[in-house]
Amino acid sequence: MADLKSALAHHKAGRLELAKAGYQAVLAREPGHPEALHMLGVVQAALGDPARGVALIEEALGHRPDYPMACNTLGLLLAQAGRTAEAAEAFERAAALRPDDAEILMNLATARHQQGRLAAAIDAYRAVADLRPEFARARLLIGHALKDSGRPDDAVEAYRAAIALQPDFAEAHWYLGQLLRDLDRLEAAAAACRRTVEIEPDHRLARQVLGHLLLRLDRHREGLEELKQAEGVVELGVGRETAVRFG
Repeated sequence: MADLKSALAHHKAGRLELAKAGYQAVLAREPGHPEALHMLGVVQAALGDPARGVALIEEALGHRPDYPMACNTLGLLLAQAGRTAEAAEAFERAAALRPDDAEILMNLATARHQQGRLAAAIDAYRAVADLRPEFARARLLIGHALKDSGRPDDAVEAYRAAIALQPDFAEAHWYLGQLLRDLDRLEAAAAACRRTVEIEPDHRLARQVLGHLLLRLDRHREGLEELKQAEGVVELGVGRETAVRFG
């Protein structure tokens, strides 16, 4: 269908108003066209009307219930609106239709994690890791869920698995360092924080934690130097804080 192909091309190029007009032309000729409804919903959300986007995607699913990508997009929009339970239901539906899609499974895992359904989240993260063995972030997120489940030693192993896949993964070193500190494994924690700042020299919090760890290890000169450097990072205006991120 020429109009749909043209609309998709406009959409891909970021010409959203032209894409919107193209999808509407398809729907004028063929009301209820599932792909046009889905993509028009995506455009409406991008243009600042996510509620209209949700309504259009739900309409698309009314015409084609077995439309996994529309289920996934619906879940993303619902999650952005803070409708976590509904988002999880949409991702569950998408994953049932396309169980080998790592992106859908990652969204499902994130939604389950946000709901506090930790065992189910771990299952989904592990499914992503099985589908994409090279994807270090899946191991990082398994670590987060294990830590939240009260399984810190398993979380340490998951963080180390992420690092084994991506040795310069500063975020994994950072979370590993924090967890090892909480477990009172100070030498290993300091090594992880040291690696973090080697990869990201402007990581203020890692430098601060490293400094305090070194002081606790009676390595006072090194600790004070790290704390001094952390202050210098702030003075340069490049201090940063790293928050937990899912997905």
